[in-house]
Amino acid sequence: MHMKIPKEFRWKPTGRTLGEGGQAQVQEVEDSSGEYGGKYALKVLAKGKLIQAMEARYPDEKFSFKKRCTRNFSKKYLRKIEDLKKWLIKRI
Repeated sequence: MHMKIPKEFRWKPTGRTLGEGGQAQVQEVEDSSGEYGGKYALKVLAKGKLIQAMEARYPDEKFSFKKRCTRNFSKKYLRKIEDLKKWLIKRI
């Protein structure tokens, strides 16, 4: 079973599957933009399984997170993630 990643998505599969289960598959990917070098793991949910997976794991969280996840909230945490990445790269 090979799950598809949309063509316009920046992460391109290498063709290697790292693992899979009933609702998802983990694929090895690379950044097509070239911003991030190396290979990464991307969990791809089976078509139509996102809601089922969210409800099974996070029944109370699905709507509360969506309400908190505003544009400003997202920008703030993306900045923190980028800062953490830079910090980690300096230590490699």
